[in-house]
Amino acid sequence: MSTAVGNRLLPHIVGSNAEADPSGTFALILQDNNIPNQWIPLTKRQLAQAVNHVAWWFEQTVTEHCDTTTVAYMGPNDIRYVIYIPPIHTKFRRQANAHLLRAVDCNCLLWGGQSQPAHGQALVPDLQVWQFPSLDELFNSRVSHYPYIKTYQEAEDETFVILHSSGTTGAHHPVHRRPIHVDYGTDPQLIYRYCTIKSLSSYLRDAMKGNVSNGEAEDRGEDVQATLKHITNKYTNLLPKVEHQIIYVPAPSNIILTGSTGSLGSYLLDVLLLEPSIKKLYCLNRSSDAFERQIFSFHDRQVNVKLLLSPKAEFLTTNLGGKTLGLSQSKYNELLNKTDAIVHNAWKVDFNLSVHSFKKDHIRGTRKLLNLSISSRKAAHMYFISSIATTSSWDSSRGKIPEDILPDTVEPPLQGYGQSKCVAENICLAASTRSGVPVTILRVGQVAGPTTKSGGYWNPDEWFPSLVFTSKSMGCIPGVVGYAGENTLAQAVLEIIQCGKDSKKSIPASVINLVNPNNLGYTFTNNSEAHWSKSSYKLLSFYERLARSNSDDSSPQFETNKASAASPTFRTLGPIDSSLVHTWLDK
Repeated sequence: MSTAVGNRLLPHIVGSNAEADPSGTFALILQDNNIPNQWIPLTKRQLAQAVNHVAWWFEQTVTEHCDTTTVAYMGPNDIRYVIYIPPIHTKFRRQANAHLLRAVDCNCLLWGGQSQPAHGQALVPDLQVWQFPSLDELFNSRVSHYPYIKTYQEAEDETFVILHSSGTTGAHHPVHRRPIHVDYGTDPQLIYRYCTIKSLSSYLRDAMKGNVSNGEAEDRGEDVQATLKHITNKYTNLLPKVEHQIIYVPAPSNIILTGSTGSLGSYLLDVLLLEPSIKKLYCLNRSSDAFERQIFSFHDRQVNVKLLLSPKAEFLTTNLGGKTLGLSQSKYNELLNKTDAIVHNAWKVDFNLSVHSFKKDHIRGTRKLLNLSISSRKAAHMYFISSIATTSSWDSSRGKIPEDILPDTVEPPLQGYGQSKCVAENICLAASTRSGVPVTILRVGQVAGPTTKSGGYWNPDEWFPSLVFTSKSMGCIPGVVGYAGENTLAQAVLEIIQCGKDSKKSIPASVINLVNPNNLGYTFTNNSEAHWSKSSYKLLSFYERLARSNSDDSSPQFETNKASAASPTFRTLGPIDSSLVHTWLDK
């Protein structure tokens, strides 16, 4: 019987598999439970014969003697459970089994054990017990085909198997399943996408009514645009209106750096500490042991730990989303008085989270740092470390991605991470336009490991090291690589900050794409998206989107004129070469 996938019944599937591949192995069973590694193959034809045997036996032996609307099977944990789908687990207490039997009005039990079940009829008075055929009978008998003439359309809304809840929170409850329930799995991404009780319950309610579609369609379009606009408005509505003043400033000497203990943050701290013109660095981190973490981070990355002994570095435990950044009023006043630049690098890199998960700490924290700039004596320049994730939905037919805030006509990014950065960019733009905050948005591209000879440490849990490990095990890498080393990017950021001594402050916001323009194509095998997915499951969603974005030659290119003009290091940036790849693999 040839029927479209998704519109077939189990008896039809068993029969068609037996016809198409009769000698194909369906299962392996032990010849003797006491002798390991002696397996007997069972073919698809034998499975079909066993199903036919049970169907004839059931009709001739059971049907005439009891109500067979709901029938239970209980027996040893062997392959007969596949042949006759069970509603009951034999390890349950007698009372639990009886409860389930009564709950589904079942008075017919097929028993696969060697001895009769104890207490069965006592707990369920009308219960009739039938001895189920043995494995030898099922697989060695020769019976004619049992015709199953019901169609999918006739059976799609009928219960065909009754499962049960785990019972961890109370009595076991029956769960009726029908052929129309074709998808038993749940995409874990749903939990991240609908990260509040309200949004998740709303989605589940719509799913029960059949009002949602598979895939990423629900992530796109007007709803996401409206959500991002709403969040942006929430954090910009009360921005004070300040007359723009063109201010000439020297290179900053007192800098706030957020997120110094991370990968890029550690290299930023390194180059800032080495710069003689910088007199004070306020390192704002959430953890109370940030200084100790910084020592380990420097050590792992083979950065000079002695730099941390410099009196110019001060580590402060903060809550960026809190009042006065979680600092004492006196320390906050000190920042207002001295700070002339803010490098906002702290951001959780998690491609599974929704944009709502970034609101409390990251998006609100961006606004709080802008508040500090607005009130600061020196009109502190905000350098926001953004990401090319904000541009992931750019249509390459529009040309290169500009060094500018993207217009509303561009679809929002797919991932919550990119969406959160997009919101923060727009908040920075609003603060610059309305409140005169000097802002430079640095869109950082794909960040690679350090490019120093010693190599240093690269966190293996980050997305690209995971991809490198996958490449090593598979013997191949993605077709186009356009990464820039962390230490190189940090030096470029320092040079852009120092441009303040030669230029006016950025009002409105200036955007710089820190993306290596020198892509390098590799000739190793370029595997399919599916192949990549199997090897890196924890970042499956991100890799799928990365594969799609690089699936053809029309991947968007970035304008980098501003980056080249501001940074000599970036201007001379070359492609990642094979020696660096070998260094990372060795790490």
